[in-house]
Amino acid sequence: CWQQVVFTGSMPGERSGHSVLAMNGQVFLFGGCGGSEGNTPCMSDFICFNLSTLTWSKVQAEGTTPSPRASFEMCRGCLPDTLIIAGGTGSEGICGDMHEYNARTRRWRQLVARDDPGSRCRYYGQTACPWGDRTLVLFGGSSGHEYTDHLYTFDLETLRFAGPVATTGDRPSARYKHQAVVVGDELYVLGGGAYKPTAPQLDIFRLDLTRWHWERVAAAGAAPPARVAHTCAYDPRSRALYLWGGFDAELERLNDFYRLDLDPRPADPPAEG
Repeated sequence: CWQQVVFTGSMPGERSGHSVLAMNGQVFLFGGCGGSEGNTPCMSDFICFNLSTLTWSKVQAEGTTPSPRASFEMCRGCLPDTLIIAGGTGSEGICGDMHEYNARTRRWRQLVARDDPGSRCRYYGQTACPWGDRTLVLFGGSSGHEYTDHLYTFDLETLRFAGPVATTGDRPSARYKHQAVVVGDELYVLGGGAYKPTAPQLDIFRLDLTRWHWERVAAAGAAPPARVAHTCAYDPRSRALYLWGGFDAELERLNDFYRLDLDPRPADPPAEG
């Protein structure tokens, strides 16, 4: 059941367009836009919530903190104790840089410079997912002028992008503010749109990362309404995807909650007699 969390420390201020990630018993929050009505500058504050002590605190880290931004991607890194921040938009326009934070050493490391001409994360509303022991898979996003369906990879050892990757099958349309998650050797892309969703129901696509082949996922049950700017989380214990909120084609904010089982339940055995 839902219940309000009683905590200590200074809670982060109002914001949107931020990102939150759970790692090593802590929940990390970065950036977003906040402030008083009519004045919502982008922020670069980096805050963590300890799940054991239920305490908020500011992260004291060495290195260069990413610049203030919103609508960026934050995901787990391939190395233990690391997270990645890539892209987004700030006061100076679209961000094309990428940063890695190591929670063990408490240090930021810049992986891609903001003005790097080879950057492939110069988007907002793009997704990035770790795959294997050294690769990020990036999909979609908006350049501020157009939406893309391009797929890129980033090697965390060589610090080089590759792509757009040539794929086959039924690929997703150009979109931003979708959600994506890697499960094994498969990338799932859920929802999103070209500012607004274009279909009545949420569309889900699966990419086989060993063959670079897309297929549309046909799931049983009533599909959620199409949406943009929602959130999604994967539970490896139940092999289920959980989806929350976003806004629909009428720009109405949603507060619904769905679960998608990736392993179909076995059919009931036939009745005897």
